[in-house]
Amino acid sequence: MAQGIAHNLNNLLGVVIGYLDLIKNGFDKPANVKKNAQNVDDAIQRIVGIVRQLSTLVVKSRPDLTRVPLHRLLDGGIRRFHSDYKLTAGVVVNNAVGDLEIDTNIETFEEVLSKVLINAWESYQEAPADKRPITINARVYDKPRGEKMLELRVDDSGTGIAEEIRDRMFEPFVSSKRTVGVGMGLTIARHSLRSVGGEVTMVSRPEGGSTAILVHPVRDPRHRDRTQVDDD
Repeated sequence: MAQGIAHNLNNLLGVVIGYLDLIKNGFDKPANVKKNAQNVDDAIQRIVGIVRQLSTLVVKSRPDLTRVPLHRLLDGGIRRFHSDYKLTAGVVVNNAVGDLEIDTNIETFEEVLSKVLINAWESYQEAPADKRPITINARVYDKPRGEKMLELRVDDSGTGIAEEIRDRMFEPFVSSKRTVGVGMGLTIARHSLRSVGGEVTMVSRPEGGSTAILVHPVRDPRHRDRTQVDDD
């Protein structure tokens, strides 16, 4: 973890220093100064993002849960995906569970969904923005002990899961992308969803692309446990 952090931050600081040198050497060309200043700002925002994500990883307490309709969570996660990454990409939602309500933390759920969606969108690499289909399929199933679970499958038709990262894709800073300062999205998504009793996995699609599978309890497991104790 420390090695990954140091490597990414050093690379980003190198980017900042490089563009600052260009600004100093070309201060008499306003257009270039403006462009390079924006590049500096972008790199700094990536640094801020890494620090914020690290703060998320060290939080171990279980967040407060609220009963929320699934359609509201899906809408909120998609809006956050669009807002955080400045995109207008279409996302098709097939909600087979209707007005289902689940016990979750709204901030956590929407953050996880937005990170999984950007991972799906980026899997298309150089494809045009309007040629990157993403589909969310929702269903509910019962675990062996009778606990109802919500399952969201986020499908893309991108390049799929690179073989070299298949077994390590949820580790910090492991990514098939070549952009400096990326590689923590799935790590944060898994950590955050586990904090509310859920899980995130990734599988390849036989027809190409990949599927992110988000699993979340329908009801707060702590309420279930208390009910079982009372019954006993």
